[in-house]
Order: sequence, then structure tokens, then C-alpha cells
Amino acid sequence: MYLQGNGCGTIAKRLVELGIKNKRGIVEWHDHGVMGMIKNEKYKGDVLLGKTFTVDSISKRRLANMGEENQYYIRDHHEAIVSREIWDKAEEIRLKRAKPKLMQTTGNRERYTRQFTFSSMLECGYCGHKLSRRTRHQTTTTKKPVWQCMNATKNGIDNCPN
Repeated sequence: MYLQGNGCGTIAKRLVELGIKNKRGIVEWHDHGVMGMIKNEKYKGDVLLGKTFTVDSISKRRLANMGEENQYYIRDHHEAIVSREIWDKAEEIRLKRAKPKLMQTTGNRERYTRQFTFSSMLECGYCGHKLSRRTRHQTTTTKKPVWQCMNATKNGIDNCPN
């Protein structure tokens, strides 16, 4: 259905209409679940090891691996569910649709919440770091949103006094 031009939301609705059960055994589908299946390389028989890594074994906090640790890609690890050609076509369509949303990754963790329109887009004109939105409380009743350089926020105002 994805190769025919249907989006994940449409596919999810169709799966519910057909009464197809998800991995939990209930007839409930969402667009992000369908997208997770389309992106998953395991459906074509491959495995990518090291997608995440544990930062601290005590807190068990895990982060997405953006080059901090080694990753290993194993081709033809197991029997494929869909053919490699179909999966590659779906991946090509997915990347074409996601092109405007993709951001350059430098290996640094510069992606913040994306809660606001310009989150992760604005850069400091003096030092080049990302700006983050902060709220200044002018009085007890009024708040003023400001964009502040993350270099100054994390490393001190001496690093970027502008």
C-alpha cells in the first residue's frame, strides 16, 4: 500500500477496517506504528546492531547512537519477510517524503525539543551554536519569550557574551 502512494495514516485506518491485529493482539493501528514497520531493516532480513547505547549503567539511561559508539550492519542475517527490492523502494519513497524534515547531524547532540516553530533552526550569529527558547519572567504576571545561545547557557556567559 505504501508503494502505491498511501500514507501511514491511511494504511493504519485500512488495517483497522480489515480487523488485522497488531503485535499486542488488538485491532489498533497508528501511523507511527506503520512507519516503524516501513523503516525497520529487519523486514528485509538485515540487522543493524548498536542503534542505541547505555550512557550510565546505574541509571540505565539509553541514547540514540549518533556516532559515539560503533554500529554493525549484518546483511542477510535472517529470512526476509518482504523482498529487498520492495523494501528498498519503500525506503526511497520514505526518504523522498521526509527530505524537508531531515536535519544535518554532525555527531553533536544539538537537537532539542522542537516544541516551538524555530527550535533547532536558529543559530547564534557570534559563536554559531544553536539558540534555545527561554522564558523570562518580567513581573509576577507577565512572561517574555527569548532565544538564548546554548553556548552561553551551558558553558557560561563568558563563552558567548553577545
